[in-house]
Amino acid sequence: MKQFTKQVSKFIRTHSTQLTKDWNPALYEKFKQERSQPWFDMLNTVTKFQKSGAHTFKKIVDLGCGTGDYTAQLLEKFPKCKIIGVDNSPAMIKECKERHNHPDLEFKLLQIEDLENEMFDMIVSNSSLHWIPDHPKLVEKLIKMVNVGGILAFQVPTNHTQEFYVMMKEVALEKPFVDELKGWTLRWPCLEIDQYAELLHPYCGKQMQIVERMYPHILNNADAVVDWVSGTGLRSYLNRFENEDMKEKFVHRFSEKVKEKYPSGEVFFPFRRIIAVATRIK
Repeated sequence: MKQFTKQVSKFIRTHSTQLTKDWNPALYEKFKQERSQPWFDMLNTVTKFQKSGAHTFKKIVDLGCGTGDYTAQLLEKFPKCKIIGVDNSPAMIKECKERHNHPDLEFKLLQIEDLENEMFDMIVSNSSLHWIPDHPKLVEKLIKMVNVGGILAFQVPTNHTQEFYVMMKEVALEKPFVDELKGWTLRWPCLEIDQYAELLHPYCGKQMQIVERMYPHILNNADAVVDWVSGTGLRSYLNRFENEDMKEKFVHRFSEKVKEKYPSGEVFFPFRRIIAVATRIK
């Protein structure tokens, strides 16, 4: 147990800047290869939809652009487009501007919810919309901002019932965390496939493809699990604590639960996503 306590303390020290309210590019990209396949699957579907239509794409926005690497890839598919990357993280936008310098690329520090009601030929979002509540209202707003003949494409996680996220919720409901969090637990706003289809149908008819896929990953051990979720769901809990001591205790308790379940060896990590691509026809 002493060794385990030292490991958790080291984790907190190592991730001290990564467990702040801003996103940390290095931490998020630690599992970039594992996280990337849904993006490529979504982009392949976008390409098929774009080729099947006659619409000319001139203006694209990437919502939650992160480090901008995926945003820059859009230039390869749409070389004559003005492409805008939007993110609410100063660290991410700074990283975008350092990595990518192209006259057709622009990066803006902005909340997705505050995006102006301007029109685009494509709105794309890679694993960011699940941080925004009220998806019925959000999806309707976004599809209305797509020009007729244009595309709305997004992918969101559906692994909120995964045991690791259940473990987080269980820890959050234990003392002293339940008192500090005032009973708050992370709730994903993501909908079911048919609900997204029903929202898009009035604008897209049948011109849509919405699928749910599971990407199987093998993580080295329980520590790798904590590393993975510290860049996503875990930070939502830690951001609500006022002091570092409580953060450390929460990570320690969560790590204990993961280690109890997986005391040694590799850990199977199912990565579930909904991928939605739709063409606006009216």
